[in-house]
Amino acid sequence: MHDAEEGEYLTDYLTRKAAEFIEEHQSHLFYLQLSYYTPHTPLQAPEHLVKKYQQKEGEKGHNNPVYAAMIESLDSGVGQLMDKLDELGIAENTIFIFYSDNGGVGGYGYLNHEEDNITDNSPLKGGKTTYYEGGIRVPLIIRWPAVIESGSQSEEPVIGIDFYPTFLEAAGAEKPKGYLLDGVSLMSLFQKPDSCLDREFLYWHFPGYPNVAWRTGPVSVIRQGPWKLIKFYETNRVELYNLDQDMSEQQDLAQSQPEVRTKLQTQLEKWLQENEVPMPQKRGGTSGP
Repeated sequence: MHDAEEGEYLTDYLTRKAAEFIEEHQSHLFYLQLSYYTPHTPLQAPEHLVKKYQQKEGEKGHNNPVYAAMIESLDSGVGQLMDKLDELGIAENTIFIFYSDNGGVGGYGYLNHEEDNITDNSPLKGGKTTYYEGGIRVPLIIRWPAVIESGSQSEEPVIGIDFYPTFLEAAGAEKPKGYLLDGVSLMSLFQKPDSCLDREFLYWHFPGYPNVAWRTGPVSVIRQGPWKLIKFYETNRVELYNLDQDMSEQQDLAQSQPEVRTKLQTQLEKWLQENEVPMPQKRGGTSGP
């Protein structure tokens, strides 16, 4: 950041440098991944934006003026980059993806840690570092005017590992030899938003033991259609939800739907073994369950 202007907010700096990169590479194929630091702790934002939101009346779960100012700064930066593509006349055939890596820091009331909430993910349960929907269901907006119809929507669940196969197909490139792809291309959804991907299950696996109270312990998750099963290794507890009927994950169906639970548990164990994933280790070196 040797060329940052005095007092320049980091989000504004990153936006400016990204715009410069786009201008420099507009005449040929380019890939730009811009990972903004905002919104993230420590909470800091331009003073004039903070004052703007201090004058507004907040609501439960959405009443932090600094956080709101950070969001506006992010929105402004994303808009500037979209405008830059339009200005250069290359927006039509540029894939522009807006995506978040996790849910907001909030929704920890069920853990009796409401004091750690910065925002609110309602109606979703949980937030960042949990594997309830508030932690893993995130915004995804894709603009590609040459291919994707403006305003179209898809209900098909997708995951971050799908981006790389998508870029390969969009660019007409072959998969590098010797590499396995965990995700699938989203190109079919771009062209037919109501279609389904050729994939039956989605998986998440987190074998760690974080030290912060509101972070999840070791957990594995499998999803098939509306059904989502969560396995907690510390307690050996299993939870099962139908997300079509219960997006907020309030009704655990693990006992009332034994056939679904058994099917998903069996498939999850198969996936864990086939991929030789690292399993949780209890503190002190003893193997986890």
